[in-house]
Amino acid sequence: MSIVDLEDRWIYKGGKTFPPCDGIVYWNVVRRIYPMKIEEFTKYKAKMQKYEHLIGNTGNNRRI
Repeated sequence: MSIVDLEDRWIYKGGKTFPPCDGIVYWNVVRRIYPMKIEEFTKYKAKMQKYEHLIGNTGNNRRI
């Protein structure tokens, strides 16, 4: 995350993307896309699953 330019981003206020879609969230869209190797993504996913009990399981994800 240290290489992401947080000054060059678009921020907007919106709602959650899963029913009942209430609540306010702030979306951050960075300008530059950073490629990631599948091995690194696999590590990231494993770490997120390990801490799911702390960050919550909102089901707020979609297949691409």
